[in-house]
Amino acid sequence: MVPRGDGVVYPPAPMITTLTRNLDSGWLLSMHLVPLPEGLLVYSPTRVGADVWTRVEAAGKPSVIVAPNHFHHLSLTHFREKYPEALAVCSDGARARLEAKGHKGVASLDAAAARLGPSVSLLPCPGLKTGETWVSVKGDAGTTLFVCDAFFNAPGPLSGVMGLVLRATRTAPGLRVGRTFRWLAVADRARYAAWVDETLDALKPTRVLFSHGAPLEGADVSAQLRAAMREGLGL
Repeated sequence: MVPRGDGVVYPPAPMITTLTRNLDSGWLLSMHLVPLPEGLLVYSPTRVGADVWTRVEAAGKPSVIVAPNHFHHLSLTHFREKYPEALAVCSDGARARLEAKGHKGVASLDAAAARLGPSVSLLPCPGLKTGETWVSVKGDAGTTLFVCDAFFNAPGPLSGVMGLVLRATRTAPGLRVGRTFRWLAVADRARYAAWVDETLDALKPTRVLFSHGAPLEGADVSAQLRAAMREGLGL
């Protein structure tokens, strides 16, 4: 379990910092920070506490802010107001709902390319209704993959009403593709699954960092993700 409110740094270079808020139910809310050639990439901007700006700036000044899908937007306005010089981006599939929620002027993923450098890539997921975007970060020990709602890895225990809902929808505990993702996010199951397989084959990630969950590491990361995807999507 990641301690409440603590920042976790995942070496080696490029240095990735994860800031996490642990809800009373045991559910985790995380954002990931990656140094860029100039500034910092923020994946899934999240108000993790009253000292969030101090903790973010301990890693650097944001220059790219990634809205990971059309549901994760509640803190986007705060981050854009705090860092107006940063470029906020989302996938084309996420933009319509984000604009309907008041987030005007969010740029395309391609607009961030010049700021990312050679180690960081933004990966829009096809076959989804939510416009989910993943991030890959190449490091000395392999590739780290960031995912938002496509996979969860809540370690538990989970308590209260929220815990009941998470278990009932097979969202948690453990590595899961939740029923809510299958119902609300997936438009073309075959297309999405094929893309996940191709992406894992190409990247061969050795670590996955989640917006909701504890890190997953090891040589069998891809196999674990494939198994969870097939079970969760009924493949």
